[in-house]
Amino acid sequence: MFNYEEAFSRNIGWVTQEEQQKLRHTKVAIGGLGGVGGDHTIVLARLGIGNFHISDLDEYFTNNAQTRYTFFKVIIIK
Repeated sequence: MFNYEEAFSRNIGWVTQEEQQKLRHTKVAIGGLGGVGGDHTIVLARLGIGNFHISDLDEYFTNNAQTRYTFFKVIIIK
């Protein structure tokens, strides 16, 4: 089972325990997962942001998959 405190324990020192809990309960909206949006999403998830609202109107095609980090993650995870 996933343990949030253990997963993000290395953040303590960069942020306080209270700040980490704020991140856990923060919601972030991401507009687009290509290029910059995908990178920002990964960084925010690694910081411990707990909730995302993600919108990407583009379609995933073989010729643009290299810009979609999340495309590869979804395929691998499923």
